Amino acid sequence: AGELLALAPTRELEVADTTGAGDTLLGVLLAGLARALAAEPAADEAARRRAAAARMPGLLRAAMDAVERRLSRAGDERAP
Repeated sequence: AGELLALAPTRELEVADTTGAGDTLLGVLLAGLARALAAEPAADEAARRRAAAARMPGLLRAAMDAVERRLSRAGDERAP
């Protein structure tokens, strides 16, 4: 209780999409603190998970890809 988080350096990474990265960071940080992790390990884990989220295509892109695949398959099934 009463701990302050310090700023920590981060590494550069290839970013595919930042959609959900902030939500991931905050969610993992709060979950760690709720599990009674100390602030620094909780923040480290949150930063790792945020970086992983930013390396993946965003939800919108993934959803559009799924729609395109489904439409493509539907068109193939109707072809003579």
